[in-house]
Amino acid sequence: MKKVKSIHEDQYIILDNTTKHLLDLGFKYDSDEDKYTYNFSALKYEKTTVLRGIITAYTNTDKIKIDVKDNNFIPYAPFYNIECGNYDVILNKINKAILNEFSKFKISKRMPRKDDINED
Repeated sequence: MKKVKSIHEDQYIILDNTTKHLLDLGFKYDSDEDKYTYNFSALKYEKTTVLRGIITAYTNTDKIKIDVKDNNFIPYAPFYNIECGNYDVILNKINKAILNEFSKFKISKRMPRKDDINED
């Protein structure tokens, strides 16, 4: 079986990253770091959120960042370091939740451009 790939390894973009649009979508402004964040439930056990997804957007770039943290706001290691352990089932659930949120916000995968590839 093919190993699951974590979504954070790819680059994603949001087409409309204006302040008004981000706030209308439910993003919150963080003035300390001049960014917009949106929190959502990435994984639940019974009816309790155990992992949170955090989408970070900036108005000076169309790139977004995705993080997955536990309820103590500690990064969920298997999301970032998929080589250790077998977390395929959980990662599939997390990836599905993230892609669901991405579709709501019209966030899409950034396709590599020709000038992004280093040619030797």
